[in-house]
Amino acid sequence: MMSGQRAALSVKIFGDDLRGVYEEVKRRVDGSVDLTPAVVRAAEERVAPTLMTAVTAALGLLPLALASGRPGSEIQAPMALVTLTGLVTSNVLNMVVVPALLARWGGEPGWTTE
Repeated sequence: MMSGQRAALSVKIFGDDLRGVYEEVKRRVDGSVDLTPAVVRAAEERVAPTLMTAVTAALGLLPLALASGRPGSEIQAPMALVTLTGLVTSNVLNMVVVPALLARWGGEPGWTTE
């Protein structure tokens, strides 16, 4: 059940971040920029906000993840680990995989590549 929770949370966090990257690429391509430079620039611009959000959440969850022997820690620690796993997975996918996929296979019909 724990791996199912991790997968569900990773998909949720990934979906929210993916929308931001995709919308930024779409805005740039609609503004007459080729797809590959638009993907690179959008990925560069999304790094700071994505990392700041993830690091802030991770620092807030760290005490819960490391707690042991306190009342409630048997429930809080696994949930914090699930959330941290989702954050790490989401960031790796959004900063590496999504830009690579968009640059390789494009987005919508009419988007041009270099």
